[in-house]
Amino acid sequence: MEVEIKPECNLTDEARQRAIKNIQAWHQPMNPVSIIDLVTEMRLKTSSKKMSQDDLIAQAKLYARDLMPFPASVVEHVLKTQPNISEWWPEWKPLLVRIESYCRKNKLTLEALKNYKKPSLENKSPEEKDFKRIDEIMANYRKTVGLEE
Repeated sequence: MEVEIKPECNLTDEARQRAIKNIQAWHQPMNPVSIIDLVTEMRLKTSSKKMSQDDLIAQAKLYARDLMPFPASVVEHVLKTQPNISEWWPEWKPLLVRIESYCRKNKLTLEALKNYKKPSLENKSPEEKDFKRIDEIMANYRKTVGLEE
């Protein structure tokens, strides 16, 4: 998979930096309490084998600990959409595969923005077109990584 931002985009440095900051902001980790809330919500929306209350709490804490390094936007998306993928409580590995897939897309988009080569000055568009285009790029990015349905 490769992400390319075409030179025709005519991004200004300011617009490109704003997009980079937006993506980096999405990469901030989620706090453990929010993750436990999402894991609990997912638990309530899926079927699973019976577990004791202590085991459920321990599992939620483990998931929260292991999900902490990942971007909050990705964790939230994966945990909220998991019940639509399977009615059963997921094993850790399938969740990890989905999360890493979205993280890889985020990383590729960020790298494409960082490596974007500005076209010649004669083709530079007005600032308002740059802002409109960056909004289109960000909307496409959110769609690509599955943050918009």
